[in-house]
This record gives sequence, structure tokens and C-alpha cells, in this order.
Amino acid sequence: MNRWRALTPFPRIMLCIQAGLLLLFTALYLTLGIQRGIDFQGEFLRQVERGEDTVYTGTLDGKTVELTYTPSGALFYRWGDVEYGPYTLTEDPTALPPSETMGRVTGVELRLDGEILFRGGYGLDGFYLVNENGTKPNRLEIIANGTAYGLVGSQQTYEDGLSITRAISLLLEGPPIRSRVDGEGYFLGTLVVVINAVAILFADELFRWNLRWSIRHPERAEPSEWELFSRGFSWVVLTIVALIGYMMGLSGSA
Repeated sequence: MNRWRALTPFPRIMLCIQAGLLLLFTALYLTLGIQRGIDFQGEFLRQVERGEDTVYTGTLDGKTVELTYTPSGALFYRWGDVEYGPYTLTEDPTALPPSETMGRVTGVELRLDGEILFRGGYGLDGFYLVNENGTKPNRLEIIANGTAYGLVGSQQTYEDGLSITRAISLLLEGPPIRSRVDGEGYFLGTLVVVINAVAILFADELFRWNLRWSIRHPERAEPSEWELFSRGFSWVVLTIVALIGYMMGLSGSA
């Protein structure tokens, strides 16, 4: 309490900001951290239960996007007012071309609304796809960091439905579930807040501690105007760094 009373208004304000950041983002991380979901086309889709179905929902380019899994193993995809499905997948070793062997490539049959969309081999997390007759599909998308890209680097158009690679991946491997927030961002933000609070509360002690290696009787030294300005500037910079750290952990939220 005595140390608080000895502070001038600016350090007090900065300390209050540190406390406010810690309380605000702790509440946000606790609230959002209990939500689970998946990455899809670079966006976070929340997991919700609708009856017996598991739905992953969010916003993609201003429109609602949903992936719905039914207990039977079917998958429905909706973007805006357009819906595709059901997508169904069957593992079938007989779908492999004669030149392929089990283990490296999985034989699969993908159907859309009952009609065969693809039959052949799938492997290497979507980097390898081959038709039953040994030819390559006309369309092949590669999934990287939650986003599907064509062979020429163009991003997949959402209104065309799920690509073969995406549909097989979602049905065969299942969507990788993650928390809506990243705990590393919270740790980084909190660490910087604590460091900043210590620097504010013990500014004079830290100032004289650094001087003890350069001068005699550092306890008699008084900070210059430049030293006071540098302190305040560093406190502001650290506050911004803490805010950035916290926001990085929330950047995957939608």
C-alpha cells in the first residue's frame, strides 16, 4: 500500500491497465476456451449438437457455413443457401489400382447423394489421389493449415461443394478438434503483464540496481527526465506487446 501511495498518477494508471488486461483476457479465455471446433478454409467453425447430429458452424466470406455429421456417418455441407450432401465414404481395398499396395494408400469409395463421386486410392493426407483405373483425378485440392488450394494455387470456391480431397479427409480422418483459443497467447500476454507490473512497481530499485555496476553509492542517484521518459515509454511498449500476445491467442476465434 505504501508503494502504491508513493507512485505518481501515470504509473498508477499503467498498473491499472495491466490489471485490467489480465482480468479482461482471463475472462475471455475462460469463456471462449470451453468452446471446441475445427479449422475450415482458414476460419474457425464452432462445434454444436443438434439432436443426434454434430454440426460445425461459422462464417465464411460473409455467409454461414456448416458441416453436419449424422450418426450414420454421412456428411452434409452448406454455404449460404446452397447445401450438398450427403457425402458418404466406404473403405474398400478393391478400389485400389493394381499398382498400389495397402498401407501407403487407402482404397476408398466416395459418394455424393448416392452417386459415386470418386473411387480409388487416397493417401499422404490428401497429397496423393489416384482413380481405380490408375489415372489422376481432373481436380485435386491440397489442404494446408485448414485451407484447400488447387494445383495452380487458387483457393477452392465454396459454392462448388466439398472437393474430393476435403470430403475424403473429413470422413476418413475426421475433423481435427481444437479449442477456440490458443493458450500460448494467454501465457505470453500474462507474462508480459507481470513483467511490466514489476517494472512499474520497482522502477527506482531497478534503476539503482543497474547503476551499482557503474557508479559508487547508486542509492543516492536520482533519475533524470530522460530516464523517467524512457521508463514510461517502455511501460507503454510492453502494454502493447501484452495486448498483441493476448489477441494472437484469440485470432482463431470467430
